Amino acid sequence: MVKAIKTEKFVRFLYFLLDVPKILRESSLQFQSDYLFITEVSTKLETALTKVEGLKDSDLLPIAVTFQAKFQSNYNSESGLFKCGKDCNLDVVLNKGNAMGM
Repeated sequence: MVKAIKTEKFVRFLYFLLDVPKILRESSLQFQSDYLFITEVSTKLETALTKVEGLKDSDLLPIAVTFQAKFQSNYNSESGLFKCGKDCNLDVVLNKGNAMGM
């Protein structure tokens, strides 16, 4: 199990998941508004879906670029060394394989 969570792919996925709650929070606040019309619901849902899908493609949204930049700033792809922790003072060696192919 530890080997599976120490893969580059898994850690990249975790960084991706850090950005999803921001989008969901924004959508939640919009849907709780007293000034939301039923005719706007479809548009707001489509916008939220586009933002979430945009996290996959760094060209679509600036937020995806942010998540990629955060990951790349802490990861050395040559050595596989990933700096983590509150002050980036912990080093973890990530495996290149995928999380399921131990």
